[in-house]
Amino acid sequence: MLGSNMLIYILCTIIVILATILGTKAVRRRNNKPVNIWEGYANSPVAHQQFRPSSRPTVPPPPHAFNRR
Repeated sequence: MLGSNMLIYILCTIIVILATILGTKAVRRRNNKPVNIWEGYANSPVAHQQFRPSSRPTVPPPPHAFNRR
């Protein structure tokens, strides 16, 4: 059987290996050129949305809409 010390060493080794793999992936991702957000919509992954008219009316309602009965 494995001793408790040997089990601890094996688990620590696995943790170190996984940490180095994740660290190298993070460094590679960080070295990518950042996207300029002020360029425009050319590189945008989101489709350009059309502007909807506002829900507020642009002209006042007619006077008969204010008649109370």
